[in-house]
Amino acid sequence: MKILITTGIFEPEPGGPAIYTARLADKLVLAGHQVSVITYSDKNRYDFDKNYTYPVKRIKRSNKLLNYFKYFFAVLKNLKKCDLVYSLDYSSAGLPVYLATRIIRKKYIIRIGGDFIWEKYINTGNKPITLEQFYNDKIFLQYKRFFNLSKRVVQGAVKIIFNSDPLRELFAKYYSLDANKLETIYNPIPVFENIPKRESINKEIVYFGRLIKVKNIKSALIAFAEYNKDFTFTIIGKGPEKNSLIDLVKKLDIAGRVNFISEMRQDELLKKIVNSYYFILPSWTDISPNQVYECLSIGLPVLMTKENFLPINTSNWIKIDPSSLDDIKNKMKSLTDPKFYEDFSKRNVIDDFDFNWDDVLAMHLSIFTLLNNFKSN
Repeated sequence: MKILITTGIFEPEPGGPAIYTARLADKLVLAGHQVSVITYSDKNRYDFDKNYTYPVKRIKRSNKLLNYFKYFFAVLKNLKKCDLVYSLDYSSAGLPVYLATRIIRKKYIIRIGGDFIWEKYINTGNKPITLEQFYNDKIFLQYKRFFNLSKRVVQGAVKIIFNSDPLRELFAKYYSLDANKLETIYNPIPVFENIPKRESINKEIVYFGRLIKVKNIKSALIAFAEYNKDFTFTIIGKGPEKNSLIDLVKKLDIAGRVNFISEMRQDELLKKIVNSYYFILPSWTDISPNQVYECLSIGLPVLMTKENFLPINTSNWIKIDPSSLDDIKNKMKSLTDPKFYEDFSKRNVIDDFDFNWDDVLAMHLSIFTLLNNFKSN
């Protein structure tokens, strides 16, 4: 099959979809399929692009409307040459796909691992709330135009793949989706080679990923400022909140203990953080976050938000309430105690879930093959 994959972000940018797209494309090529990737990017090309086994078309970000036009025409150009279109989001990549497939009749599949409208609500300065609150309290109706457009894009897909069952149920309810179109393919537990063993643990708390308000990093910084001066806090990534976070660090007078590092590719990142004290993910909601699996795969404990949509059993884990600064403070302070930290680390295990990249590939190919054969017939 000839498969066109569209995504809003791609390596070296932080975020689950960026890494997921690259790994899935690699697996599809190894399985004998032809793959092309279209993505938004800060650059037209990176030197490492030549190492991919498939072509990557990067749409350099500029004016937002112009970005969409360029992306739309890139999709339109590639549609006739592919059997299937697979979009890794329903907004920045999904909308151009939806419009292009109205012109050149082609079926498309969408994968949903987040919520564009909820993120827009929080990232534009509204009072932060969890994803479930956003829908259950009908706040999404404040964005009726965006919601209706998103609904049209999602409903237009022949298959809709989710990374978690709670998100699937939420979208099925509020987006009035046909249950026969819905699939869940969980994020895989990765296996890493050439990553050094976790041996000499240092007093460094680490966050890596997008720097946006949804991630609630400010609360973690405020909590961090109030306890043991022996620890450092490293923030790896980029995003619109970076300057605001830097200003907060200065205001809290902790600049000497907080480090900001630009985004890096996965193997380099894991080598950087393998001996950190723990990874913190204080998001208002995080939807089956890849970072949790990545950290646990290298032995790095995770302090994460209670609304995380992970399919693994986390009932015994120590989690934080993103709406309670006191809870975040208390948990972070408690983790400075060696005995509490030891107990916390022992709880951070995956003992009831076995899902890997071979499973991800097999499930995707089952869906792709069925749709391609149906189209051929």
